[in-house]
Amino acid sequence: MERLYRTRLSQDSLTTPELAQRLAMVSAELKESICIYLNRRGQVIRVAIGTPNQTKIPPLELPRYGSDRLSGLRCIWVTPDPEPPNTTDLTAMLMQRLDALVILPVNPKGYTERGYLAHLLPATDIELLEK
Repeated sequence: MERLYRTRLSQDSLTTPELAQRLAMVSAELKESICIYLNRRGQVIRVAIGTPNQTKIPPLELPRYGSDRLSGLRCIWVTPDPEPPNTTDLTAMLMQRLDALVILPVNPKGYTERGYLAHLLPATDIELLEK
């Protein structure tokens, strides 16, 4: 898992097939959910075992702190649970003001068959949509 910290993604991609597969294999081997948090430069800043709700980053540790701003982080969550994200997962995303939450369910063999994406819009974008 330590090697995941050396992972770099391009700024314009949420994840890569290689990273998703590597995370899926680790999750299947451990039989646990894994969350990795990346900043907007594509650098992994945190790797944790658990759900987004269990691995929340404290507000004062978020790179961009402010109720009107997104945190500048995205979370890739690989889980052995095949269910779509629930209210608790999405609330954890909202509380951390994540740019995006990528959920990749993993089968027992360590493969992802589908994925889910949730993202927030900054307050200025929401105001524009309402007009």
